[in-house]
Amino acid sequence: MIWSRVAKQALEEKAKDAKFLKAGVFPVPSHKPAKTVFRDEHEVQAILSEAATTKLYWSVLVYLVSRVESAIGDILRAFLRADPRRLLIDAAGKKIEFRAVVESGDYSELVEQMIATQLHDTSYLRPSQQIEYFEKVTGIEMDQRLAADWVEIKATRDILVHNDGIANEIYATKAAKKSRVAVGVPLPIDSAYFTHGALTMKLLIGRACSTIQADLKPRKHAAKPRA
Repeated sequence: MIWSRVAKQALEEKAKDAKFLKAGVFPVPSHKPAKTVFRDEHEVQAILSEAATTKLYWSVLVYLVSRVESAIGDILRAFLRADPRRLLIDAAGKKIEFRAVVESGDYSELVEQMIATQLHDTSYLRPSQQIEYFEKVTGIEMDQRLAADWVEIKATRDILVHNDGIANEIYATKAAKKSRVAVGVPLPIDSAYFTHGALTMKLLIGRACSTIQADLKPRKHAAKPRA
């Protein structure tokens, strides 16, 4: 990603800027106007170094995972809208509330409510179950290696957000054989892992979209034999 590379370069350059490092006083978010905090040269350099080598990757990876989750949701929504009968997939035991039927303006509005409920419920499934549901609804068979990597990346995102980057039992369960470290060990988020994650997510969505586009193309009829 262009902007993440530019941000990394900017952080690295600032870490070598003696004038900036020795500024001492830096503005911070506050309800009070012109709120500042003091940081000595070594503190500033350490902050910039950590941002360039780790924290930037953390932030962008979390953002990318959310965008891919959104894209997957958009694909599912499009399939469910095109054929509402797909709402019956994995819908055992689910019921439509009588109030929802009565208060809906028309059939299409009711379908939209059902789709929203289905996607909301799906977001709470285990990652492997989410993939299985996606395959059933779309008919797209995901590459198993990519799917496993995607599950691990999602598990890593959850740890970055909820456990300060330190692997726990939940990570170990979700990532399964793809677990990168033992429980209690910080997950490494460096340039190599970030590149791996970005490429995996790009391929995951790219291949799904390519499959859909291929299926939508009109089939060419075989040429009729000449008389």
